Amino acid sequence: MSLATTMVGWGGPDSGHLMTVRVTHGDAVSEYEVLSAAAPAYTQEEVQLSHRLLGRFVTGEASPSALVGWWRSTGRRSTPGAAEREEVLAQLLAGRIAT
Repeated sequence: MSLATTMVGWGGPDSGHLMTVRVTHGDAVSEYEVLSAAAPAYTQEEVQLSHRLLGRFVTGEASPSALVGWWRSTGRRSTPGAAEREEVLAQLLAGRIAT
């Protein structure tokens, strides 16, 4: 697969943007660097808002169903842009969208 993607100009196994995946298991944390085509699509603000919201999911202060409900209420078929995603995350964190 890597040879094929390199041959058609899509890069290879060592190209692309890296993201860190952090996995907590028991009392330990493991971090893994992984390639992600999505990494450059997110602003630093969006990442920070997402982390705060994920933290609330973990503690039970918020529910992922709020995002699903928001999505369904929009009737959209395409993914919103960064500015709109940031606004939705900020509204969720401020309690303006029911969680």
